Amino acid sequence: MDELDIVILAAGKGKRMNSDTPKFLCKVGGEISLQRILKNVTWGTSDPIIVIGYDNKKVMKETWPGITYAIQEKQLGTGDAVRSIKNTLKNRSFAENVMVLLADQPFTTEKTLKNIWKIHKENNAILTIGTVVSPDFTGSNELFSHYGRILRNENGLIRGIIEEKDASEEEKKIREVNISYYCFKTKWLWDNIDSLKNENKSGEFYLTDMVQIAASQNIPIYSYIVPDIKEGMGFNTQEQLEILQKLAGDK
Repeated sequence: MDELDIVILAAGKGKRMNSDTPKFLCKVGGEISLQRILKNVTWGTSDPIIVIGYDNKKVMKETWPGITYAIQEKQLGTGDAVRSIKNTLKNRSFAENVMVLLADQPFTTEKTLKNIWKIHKENNAILTIGTVVSPDFTGSNELFSHYGRILRNENGLIRGIIEEKDASEEEKKIREVNISYYCFKTKWLWDNIDSLKNENKSGEFYLTDMVQIAASQNIPIYSYIVPDIKEGMGFNTQEQLEILQKLAGDK
């Protein structure tokens, strides 16, 4: 059995972009965001899995041979996107571990992904996540104010993630945020992903809720705090895309 599968989520339209082009195909630093991510996962797999949905033929056109695609029929959140892999790739022999990434985080680096994998492997972990600690939520860092906050207990151990939409005013002050870099033991992920519920303000199935499920099972959740917070930046609007393009030197 292989050690690692790498999944890239690229199924959504990005409604707030107000564009017919899937947001993952927008350019940052002169390159399509999805292509930038693909270049940085070749160290871990020769057969990445991309979850596609909206305008999937256009997305597939911008990738290359040697990629496995899973279809998310309806865009019901990141948890549902990962569940679609289990449901649509039934004949695939999965690796022992799976890393899940987002296609709209163009500053993701190979070094960071390797560090997360190293922590996960050394601890024989069930779940390892990447986080960043934002110094504030002003300027370009305002992007992070919309991210889920990392909840830790009195011993500093992760006990959950609360999405910004569902967070209290006190929880919104937490500066350590989830940047949606995940590494799971595949068997545990498939055994538990159907437990996800969409009882939240968006009515979506959040992959972040796998953290709460792990915590409820007293499973240690390991983490890597990414030093360069830029790597955690994604975009959901044209304004946010412009911030990333400016940081990349495009404008």
